[in-house]
Amino acid sequence: MFGPWSARSHKGFAFSLSLRCPREIEAPRFEAEALAFRGDVHRLAGRNRQAVADLEQALLISRRTGMAYLGPWYLGLLAVAADDPEVQAAALEEGEAILASNAVSHNHLQFRRYAIDACLASQDWPGADHHAARLDAFTRAEPLPWASFFIARGRALAAYGAGKISPSLHAEPRGLSKEGRRLGFIEAIRPIDAAVRSGVSA
Repeated sequence: MFGPWSARSHKGFAFSLSLRCPREIEAPRFEAEALAFRGDVHRLAGRNRQAVADLEQALLISRRTGMAYLGPWYLGLLAVAADDPEVQAAALEEGEAILASNAVSHNHLQFRRYAIDACLASQDWPGADHHAARLDAFTRAEPLPWASFFIARGRALAAYGAGKISPSLHAEPRGLSKEGRRLGFIEAIRPIDAAVRSGVSA
């Protein structure tokens, strides 16, 4: 369909278009959203410098247009992508503060999901537990399979990282990996599979 285009060139075209359209119609909120999506793709590909640059630009726009819309999500992504512990800590602190004041509901889901990962990456096990608990509290009245998965995943990986391997935890990673595959969360199950391979559930 795309002739000689490679998958990479097609993705580059898609991102170029997703940025050009909001700029042409002067919709900066959607421009920031496109930058955040591109930043997350950079992060997943291991290009953290480019990821941070896109996310910082998204946040710059968001600070002008209103952080309550998607600001906490951008901050959660920045916390995961940033190699600087101070940048990570500041992003998590600001995201938490916005959620405590005025932010639409999807931010509570997305910020907590990435805050858990940022804490796991920095081996802040209590921090990961904290964000999992806050996500649990936010969705308890109306549980979501998506949220339930990331809550259980965060708690299990935090417990494993802290060395708190209870008998009940030994069987959990395999179940989480299976559920993650069922839900299509391929990237999210990689650390779970790594835990399984290292013998958590042996």
